[in-house]
Amino acid sequence: MASLKSVPNIPDSVSQDITEPTTATSTEQNIVTKVKSKVEQNTKTKYSTFTAHKYVKKESIYLVRVDAGEGRYVDVKIDYRFGKANFKTATASGIDDPLSL
Repeated sequence: MASLKSVPNIPDSVSQDITEPTTATSTEQNIVTKVKSKVEQNTKTKYSTFTAHKYVKKESIYLVRVDAGEGRYVDVKIDYRFGKANFKTATASGIDDPLSL
């Protein structure tokens, strides 16, 4: 089951774990589902456990860190500025790499 955790007003660069879950709206859940699909498509791997951490940096830009298991994370940048999701980047990163937008 896909899940989403959110933290408001984060700094530009974040490396700490996020532990406070929030109730995901249907829109947020849809974002996570799309990210899961995109990551699975790009990595050609199916994930039974899939957790996305949502970071909000600017009004319509999300940076989502996906826990891909086995100490691997995938960072996905989603741009909503033009009314629909535009996956700008989907790059694998190490567990200790900071997120930035």
